[in-house]
Amino acid sequence: LERLDHLAEKFKQKCSLHESWTTGKEHLLSQKDYETASLMEIRALMRKHEAFESDLAAHQDRVEQIAAIAQELNELDYHDAATVNARCQGICDQWDNLGTLTQKRR
Repeated sequence: LERLDHLAEKFKQKCSLHESWTTGKEHLLSQKDYETASLMEIRALMRKHEAFESDLAAHQDRVEQIAAIAQELNELDYHDAATVNARCQGICDQWDNLGTLTQKRR
C-alpha cells in the first residue's frame, strides 16, 4: 500500500511538471507571427522553432514515463485509477496536439 501511494505521488509530480512545461506552448505554436515577419525575423523564428523541437523531443521520455506509471497503477488496482487514467489521457492527447502543431508550424 505504501508503494502504491508513493507511485501515485510520483505520477502526480511528473504530471504537474509536464503540465507546467506545456503551459502556453499550444498558443505559441498557433501564432501566425511569421506572416508579417521580415526575412531576418523568419530566420530567428526558425532557429527558435528548431530549439523547441529539440526540447519537445527531450520531453517525449517524460510522457512515456507518465504513461508507464499510470499503467502500473492500473495493474496494481489503484483505488483512484479513473482519475489517473483521465489525467494520463489528457496529457497524451495534449502531447499529440503539440506534435501536430509543431509539424504545421515548421
